[in-house]
Amino acid sequence: MVQISVSVMILGAVIAAINDFTFNFIGYFAVLINNLSSALNGVYTKKKIETKELGIFGLMFYNALVMTIPAILLTSYQGDFNNALNYSGWSDYYSTMCFMASCVLGIVLVYSTMLCTKYNTALATSIIGCLKTTAIKYQPLPDYMPAGNPYLA
Repeated sequence: MVQISVSVMILGAVIAAINDFTFNFIGYFAVLINNLSSALNGVYTKKKIETKELGIFGLMFYNALVMTIPAILLTSYQGDFNNALNYSGWSDYYSTMCFMASCVLGIVLVYSTMLCTKYNTALATSIIGCLKTTAIKYQPLPDYMPAGNPYLA
């Protein structure tokens, strides 16, 4: 069943790309690498959670630990690390509380994704993530009204 679902997803991506007049090999390659990385991450997460070696919190900890150095290096290279350190809003209470809330909600999001992967398959977790993104993207906002029916795209 998983193989059929993945095949249908790949077929859908090929059909969507057939009429793309602005063929960009680097763009398609980046999307392919992203999809492979996401699939491998889901399968690896499911495998590690099932072994009960680390548990959800242990897996979250080591995931954050492994990604800390590459994140610091990338943000330093792009200059964003210094921008974050020199941000003038750190002394503003409201700005700091919003930052802290976003950090806590990020942890909740990662935990809920791990929990979903624990009780479902990695494929179900990725489909739920796509549905969440679609629901958020096309939710009518006060300052944005899509022309026509956005779900037909």
